[in-house]
Amino acid sequence: MMSPLNLSRRQVLVAAGATLLASSVRMVAAPSPAYADTGYSPTVYYKIKNIASGRLLSVLGGGTDNGDDDILYDDVNTTDQFWYIQDSAQGYKKFINVRSGRALSLDQGATANGTRVHLWQYLNGYPDQDWLVAPGTTSGTVTITNRKRADAALSTVSAGTANNTLVQVWDNINASDQSWQIIPVQTFEDPTVLYQIVNKNSGSSLSVQGGGTSNNSPAIVYTDVIAPDQYWTIQDIGGGYYHLVNNKSGLILSLTGGGTSNGTIAMIYDNVSASDQAWTITAQPNGYYKFYNQRRATGVLSVVGAGTANSTQAQIWDDVSANDQYWTIVPVGNSIGVNAINNQAVHSTQMTGVGMEDVNHEIYGGLYSQMVFGESFAEPQSDAGISGMWRKAISGGASGSFALDTSNPFKGSQSQQITFTGGSGSAGVNNMGLNRWGTNWQAGKSYDGYAYMRSTGSVTVQVAAESSAGTVYGSQSLTVNGARWTKHSFSFTPNTTDYAGRFTIKLTGPGTVNIGYVYLEPGTWGRFDGLPVRLDIANAMQSQHNTVLRYGGSSADPGTFGPGMWTNYQWKNMVGPRESRLDYTGWWYEHESNGWGIPDFLNFAEALGINAIPTFNSYETPQDMADFVDYLKGSTSTTWGAQRAADGHPAPYTFRQIEFGNEEKVDSNYATRFNNAANAIWAKDPSIIVTVADVEYTNVITDPDHVTGAGSGLGSLSAYQSILSNAVANNAQIAIDLHIGDDAPERVQQSIDALKSFDYWLHQYNQGAKYHINVFELNSGQHNMERALANAKAISLLQQYGDRVTVVASANALQPDGQNDNGWNQGLVFFDTHRSWLQPPAYVTAMFSEGNLGTVVHAETNNPSLAVSAQFNGSKLVLNVTNESSTAQSPTIALTGFAPTSQTAQITSLSGARTDQNNAGNVNQVTPQNSTTAYTLVGNALNLTFAANSVTVVTLS
Repeated sequence: MMSPLNLSRRQVLVAAGATLLASSVRMVAAPSPAYADTGYSPTVYYKIKNIASGRLLSVLGGGTDNGDDDILYDDVNTTDQFWYIQDSAQGYKKFINVRSGRALSLDQGATANGTRVHLWQYLNGYPDQDWLVAPGTTSGTVTITNRKRADAALSTVSAGTANNTLVQVWDNINASDQSWQIIPVQTFEDPTVLYQIVNKNSGSSLSVQGGGTSNNSPAIVYTDVIAPDQYWTIQDIGGGYYHLVNNKSGLILSLTGGGTSNGTIAMIYDNVSASDQAWTITAQPNGYYKFYNQRRATGVLSVVGAGTANSTQAQIWDDVSANDQYWTIVPVGNSIGVNAINNQAVHSTQMTGVGMEDVNHEIYGGLYSQMVFGESFAEPQSDAGISGMWRKAISGGASGSFALDTSNPFKGSQSQQITFTGGSGSAGVNNMGLNRWGTNWQAGKSYDGYAYMRSTGSVTVQVAAESSAGTVYGSQSLTVNGARWTKHSFSFTPNTTDYAGRFTIKLTGPGTVNIGYVYLEPGTWGRFDGLPVRLDIANAMQSQHNTVLRYGGSSADPGTFGPGMWTNYQWKNMVGPRESRLDYTGWWYEHESNGWGIPDFLNFAEALGINAIPTFNSYETPQDMADFVDYLKGSTSTTWGAQRAADGHPAPYTFRQIEFGNEEKVDSNYATRFNNAANAIWAKDPSIIVTVADVEYTNVITDPDHVTGAGSGLGSLSAYQSILSNAVANNAQIAIDLHIGDDAPERVQQSIDALKSFDYWLHQYNQGAKYHINVFELNSGQHNMERALANAKAISLLQQYGDRVTVVASANALQPDGQNDNGWNQGLVFFDTHRSWLQPPAYVTAMFSEGNLGTVVHAETNNPSLAVSAQFNGSKLVLNVTNESSTAQSPTIALTGFAPTSQTAQITSLSGARTDQNNAGNVNQVTPQNSTTAYTLVGNALNLTFAANSVTVVTLS
């Protein structure tokens, strides 16, 4: 039962929600002109020391309940005096008490001078629980200010210094009671403990170039890839000095040539007892460490150019307190901690999505139920006079001729002409679907279609389901008579099942026919919900439990093949009769079809019951984007609302997010196009979320005007200032699409660190802007177990980033087996002519989606081989564990704020060699395995074993 105090606080917070949001966007003092930091050690706790009194931030009576006051008290080394310092996004921190698991908060969420500071369960989204740590005005101190009221500093009541003095917030007047030190509770007495030494500026680990083991191998910073050269032991050599010993080589961190000048590169070397091999480890007031060299007492371990890119070398440099001179020392262990009362975020239901586009023939030749590939005869000839995806079909003693008619094509630049010139039998052309891999005929099942044809006289045309050799399984004869293009519908039912058949259009007697467009699909038995969607593929996607679909991707990139691309890939070319829609020159295939486009995508997502985010060409005009809002949501009395109704959807759609472009260089030109389009959209409906189409950033951003590692080549984030300001002026919300490369799990952390730094700097640009980060593409070049590990790690880490990331989708949704034309070998669902199956990354999506409990809580590990996230609903906890190691891991799992009553865990696990995948010959090689595992809870901890190369979902009740 809640105490009256608890109820009061909760009621105040809920009732004041609008006020909290308004207050949360006040300007705060910017930190130093570099990315503030990438977080304190998740496995080290800290003491918060008040400078004026010398006493520690503590809890009255050592209390553990919501509402217990924070006080000053002598250092008695009790756990209520220890605090975890954790990221809460955009440079802010939360201070979590080690004893209680509760957060440093403001009483009732108030902000007035004198508001006391107390413990409360971290609720996420309440800015009074977030704090900014900045250098104090006095050397060796920090000031801690509150996010909700940026000019309010952590202080003591009446500037008191005695034991049990209450802690409060007060105007930041640089008073002595507002000065603090953050002291890591950490010793280096055990020479066997392994550590990672992590740079504040980049979040990367101190490593050795190329993993070298020889003398003079340079020390570098590199993203954590669980390599042995990234681990160090710390050896006490007396006199306050230490050796930093590389775990892989056994060599000691030293200075090249024993040099002492600025810029001398750090390297590893045999222990020769030289003074340049001795370091002091000095805790700093902000909770980080500096490493001072004995030979150069004023020089500290730094990074060349304060760089954040992988392989940037470490050096010695004057102590100027730059961010690259601060380090955390993170002990390596084998434990997982879950705090069920530390809410990271209300879990977005859209963290388990997929992106689909026409890479790998996902749509045309795949999901689109159109069985003819080369529907409008646009491809150049293969056989003489025959469009490239078709071949001649001559039977009996007939003779015929073929030509590509360019004088009066149905659409595009050419149509197919067939002439029966003599003999008996038939003369025609056949189509075998995508890249001629075969047409799937099912005995006793109907197939429907139509063809646009014309002739100068009456001719009989037969359409037929056939074997690849021409055996007829079913057919219908049509009479074509007239020089105008006319639609001729047909239907037939094959008498034989054949997964590699062909579809033939042929003349059975003398004459000439011109064919401009052909459509063929299964009857409703083979389509999803009556839509032009292949049933088995849709069912496979449904079994993946996707929660959001994104459509577009590189098909929306402008201009790659000239103006035809961005002229014809426009949404207005995707409405109306399919045969009338203009083809477009695609990024991946030159003769793409608009027969299945954005409206079809919306209908498909609606039938699946999940959210849909379409991507538009960024050269769509503002008027066209405004018209799309009418198509999406307008009355049928509007022009484009009426078109929606004519397309079979009279009711408005409920979707409210779109993306403007794909993988754009977000410079001033793009910003202008984006703002103009967004303004037109918001004039119609201000609730629509318009998404900025950025790419990937691989390096942590320390200066927004000097960006490196942008996938687009962008060198500055400055264009975002106009985008954010425009959104604020319209009181509108935007999203920003950042992609993440995840071909291997070792790559993921670096991109996510860069994403966080991007988010930090945009917040500094405009703290009133309402935006979230979306990841519409987890990209890889593979679809095996290694990619599954990477996807799982990425989703887990993004879940742990609070509510800043609201959509995660993996590319690509689909891939035809054996028909990949472009190298993006990353389909989650594979298919051939007649069946579909899931690849390992698709099972990860399903596992994580099924484990959604609504609230992400804080989870962490000191085992570098593991990535974790957790969700909690009050009675059940779901823990996601990714083990990227080649050996099984058996960590201790410590629980705070939750005591399971069942002594069995429900386990779903996916594992295998990193190269394992589900091939056509064994579509179930890698599948999730379910089990029930008994465990013993000792205190608040249990032990479970996670298989090598595994993704596991653990449910505790």
